[in-house]
Amino acid sequence: MGKNNNNIKTGILIIGSKKELVVSIRKTLKRYGFEAEYALKGSKGIEMIGAGEYSMILLDFSLPDMTGKELLGELKKEGTDVPFVVITNTGEETVAVEMMKLGARDILVKDDHLLDIIPNVVKRVFEQIRIERRLAETENRLKEGQRSTSNLLKNLPGMAYRCKNDEERTLLYSSEGSIGITGYQFSDLSGMSYTQFIDPIDRDYVFNKLNMALHEKSAFDITYRIHTVKGEERWVLEKGSGIFSIDGELQGIEGFIMDITQQKIAEDALQSSEDKYRNLIERSNDGIVIVKNDLFKFVNNRMARIFGYEVSEMLNTDFSKYISPDFEEIEVEGHEDGIMMGTTNVQYETHAIRSDGEILTVLVNVGPIEYDGGPADFIFIRDISVRKRAEEELIIYRSNLEEKTKQLEKLIEESPIATISTDIYGNVTTVNKSAKRLLELDEYINRPVSSILGQEIEMKKKNNFTVDLYKNEGVIPLNVSTALIEEGSDTRGMIITLKDLSEISGLIIKPVEEERIDTELEYNLDKGIIFFIDSEDTSPSYEVFIDLVRHGKPGLCVSRQNSLRIKRKYDLLKTPVIWLTRNEIDGMTCIHPSDIFTKLQSTLVNFIKDARDGIIFIDGLEYLISQNDFGMVLKFIQAINDDLMVSSSRLLINLDSNAMENREFHSLKKEMKMYVDLDMIEAFL
Repeated sequence: MGKNNNNIKTGILIIGSKKELVVSIRKTLKRYGFEAEYALKGSKGIEMIGAGEYSMILLDFSLPDMTGKELLGELKKEGTDVPFVVITNTGEETVAVEMMKLGARDILVKDDHLLDIIPNVVKRVFEQIRIERRLAETENRLKEGQRSTSNLLKNLPGMAYRCKNDEERTLLYSSEGSIGITGYQFSDLSGMSYTQFIDPIDRDYVFNKLNMALHEKSAFDITYRIHTVKGEERWVLEKGSGIFSIDGELQGIEGFIMDITQQKIAEDALQSSEDKYRNLIERSNDGIVIVKNDLFKFVNNRMARIFGYEVSEMLNTDFSKYISPDFEEIEVEGHEDGIMMGTTNVQYETHAIRSDGEILTVLVNVGPIEYDGGPADFIFIRDISVRKRAEEELIIYRSNLEEKTKQLEKLIEESPIATISTDIYGNVTTVNKSAKRLLELDEYINRPVSSILGQEIEMKKKNNFTVDLYKNEGVIPLNVSTALIEEGSDTRGMIITLKDLSEISGLIIKPVEEERIDTELEYNLDKGIIFFIDSEDTSPSYEVFIDLVRHGKPGLCVSRQNSLRIKRKYDLLKTPVIWLTRNEIDGMTCIHPSDIFTKLQSTLVNFIKDARDGIIFIDGLEYLISQNDFGMVLKFIQAINDDLMVSSSRLLINLDSNAMENREFHSLKKEMKMYVDLDMIEAFL
């Protein structure tokens, strides 16, 4: 445990007031491989934290020169944030709740079992730190990936976009190349109509081509005219495809738009007068050729440079010489016998071969022309190898980003920390397994998070508060922490983490009465006393408990038996039943037997304080003794008795004296009063 795979230092600082206890804790931790140092005053601890590096603090709340809360306040002033576990004296539950609100990872009680449980608590806290760091590192990698994508899009020769599939083609996203296409900055285009830029004459043509591709779920490429914000006319080439859900539902359109105005001008110019525009063609950034009978009859300088030849070397050579053998696999619209015999304009991508053997990706535009008294093909060729590599890298990046996102989502889903995410409107988008168990949620997507937590959640950077969660028969206090999900300067939603504070403060179980029966009370138990029935059979004890709750006494049953079966067997419609079990069972109120001094004791004390003339029944004291030890259970009974004696309620315990030593039985009897009704006992024997 001294070192681990995640490079988390395991140095621990123990700050306490009693040297004997502090040294014992240090020795215990060292046996488990942890490095630990100690300080016997708060001021010394602050000094050591400032001078060294510690991954965790074990903090005694009661120090000679200050409280644990004051020490944490001093560290906060210095900007020091170290995970900490608080050690308190028995009976300081209010202090424990306050320290949890300040960020304590756990609360330990100074008792006979402190040294036994400290190693496991430290291991668990270090595991939490590892998980939190993994989440932070994953988030940083995602942000770095987003920055890389942004830089890549900046360098693409045109405008990448995403839009809705509506009549206006409302833009949801555009890259920085938008200013070269539309004249608008990309930040101003969000929410604007892209249709407004398309020349009115070309709109029907564009929509027909687009809708046909979307219907067939295929990619599209369309050439048409647009008008910029200044009214300038430009020819553009748009390539893209629809975005479909897993169910095949069209969710939007994304693609790439590039300015081909110069290319179109050259095409029109050549069709009207070859001689007039020859100089323009020679200066074109695109390769331009005229092909007749499959032979090059005209080649501009740019074309020769693309393929690595001299113009004279390419004239009267066969066009197929420069095309990759996989050309035949590419479907070319409008051509039946190769690319030269078409009668309409056709555009496609293919692979070309340079003189040095390098394979290029080229964009080819073919159109008919009259040349030397007969039909020929007029061809524009643009080297788009760089752009294609960028597009392929973008696809790979998106794939990697999706994989990393899935890994992060899986990590969050399996995290022991209950976590909820929302959109910008506060509607729930995801709930991990821990949160589903804690909140007992089945349906949650698009529900306002306020309807789940019962409180409005403000959309701000950090939020930390406590709410009461009404669950089954009781109320569980939850610590709620929120953080914003941000993308650049935009807020996308919230991450909300929940911590069940009932481990410390106990369940708040509202005392309720069953439907009263009009009979005389058969068994009367005085108030403020713990009674016990010494019997292996629990039926007599349940008979007494049921008689009391049926005559208007608000009751609480704590049992080792299945709580649902008890409710059904004794027809308890309102009376809460707590199941003593190591398992967490959906729909049932369960308490782990090791939580005897935290959750169970606090729950019973809460009920005693709230109930008037109430009755608590414990069936399973022998189970608590077997899972803890007799000394702990005796202290638990004594602590409950202290609160019960000054209340209007009573406690009934079913106890089998044969299941324990005689000395233990008599120790328990000192805190209780035996209830004996000979007629009742004989009836069940």
